[in-house]
Amino acid sequence: SRVKSDHVLNLFPEVDGKLPGDREKMMAPVRTFLDLDPYDRMLYCVGRRTHHMVSPSEVRDPVRRGYAEQMSARLGATPENMDAVIDSIIKRFI
Repeated sequence: SRVKSDHVLNLFPEVDGKLPGDREKMMAPVRTFLDLDPYDRMLYCVGRRTHHMVSPSEVRDPVRRGYAEQMSARLGATPENMDAVIDSIIKRFI
């Protein structure tokens, strides 16, 4: 099977490969995301959904992080309400 996560709404666009051989490579961004604390997961989701991040590791980039923090503040996003905020962003694409 081939997995390609190339749609704009996918959270992990770098997931791409053949199963079972590329499983570990494809799981790496998911594991990186899950290893983030809740605030950084929220920043990545906001950054990704606003087209300023493509990988969970980019949450460590000061420029990209700053943008995600500004957008989160503007949207009123918190780790607790992140799903509702992200849902409202996604609805703008649909």
